[in-house]
Amino acid sequence: MALLTTALPILSSAATQRLPALPLEQTSDAPTAPEPTREAGTCANHRFVKTVALSRVWIPSAPADILNLGSGLSEAVATDLNREFGFRTTLVPATRARDNAPAIGTFTRTGQIYFIRISGHDFLATGHDSAWSFLGPSADPRSGTIDISIDNGAKGIEVAHTEIAAESVRIAPYQPPIDARGRPFWSSTYGQSLQQLAEHAARFIGQSLDCEPLTGQVIRVDGREITINRGADDGLRLSDRPLLLRRSDPVSLLGQETLPERHTLESLGAADIVHLSHHTAMLRYPGNHIVQIGDLVQAGE
Repeated sequence: MALLTTALPILSSAATQRLPALPLEQTSDAPTAPEPTREAGTCANHRFVKTVALSRVWIPSAPADILNLGSGLSEAVATDLNREFGFRTTLVPATRARDNAPAIGTFTRTGQIYFIRISGHDFLATGHDSAWSFLGPSADPRSGTIDISIDNGAKGIEVAHTEIAAESVRIAPYQPPIDARGRPFWSSTYGQSLQQLAEHAARFIGQSLDCEPLTGQVIRVDGREITINRGADDGLRLSDRPLLLRRSDPVSLLGQETLPERHTLESLGAADIVHLSHHTAMLRYPGNHIVQIGDLVQAGE
């Protein structure tokens, strides 16, 4: 599948785009985020409920005055993904890895195909103590940037990648430190700026995966009758004919031994749905291949 990108309003040689978050009070000359590549609900696969693994935000230099910022940001993104796109999101520990290893490992352990890596930087307070102590700390601009990679763990490929910056606001360091998992933080001026950052992140993720087909796995095989871990509550219909797929062993190119792990998917043919439950379905497979537990299933266009 081709890497999704969003058109930049200016020329850039960078491999990723930088999307400025909407300001808290937008004016006519304020910066805005580029329009998404497609609107939610404009494709046939929008009806499917996507299941993703979302890493907690890895912040190498976390601010001392905001506790649990990485967890708070990831929880805000997960909430927006569920509210705006109906995604089911599993939060997993933060990762500093910059390759596809976490995505492949998560798929191997849990069967979740899409893995979203988020890292952040520039969240440190820039305020400093005044020369006159009774004035308190200064209120200098404070922002923050997150880097998002969406990986397909079944194939070992990157689906989409972007960088998003929060709107800069003037705020003094929090005294005493504040917890980013609590309502008081998100009610503050800086918290509202990061809430919009989380909304932009969720929008990017949602738009990138909204039109992807529904994916799942075979969990039981009884002759030609196959049970999969997707059902009516995931968007499946009796009229769908899911495609069965087998994941290859890791693929490497001749003479290149340090490439990231890659996999191909071999089609085993389509199957008919004979029974739908909430989160499982029974299929009848007419093909000649031997279907195995763990084989992938894909429904949609």
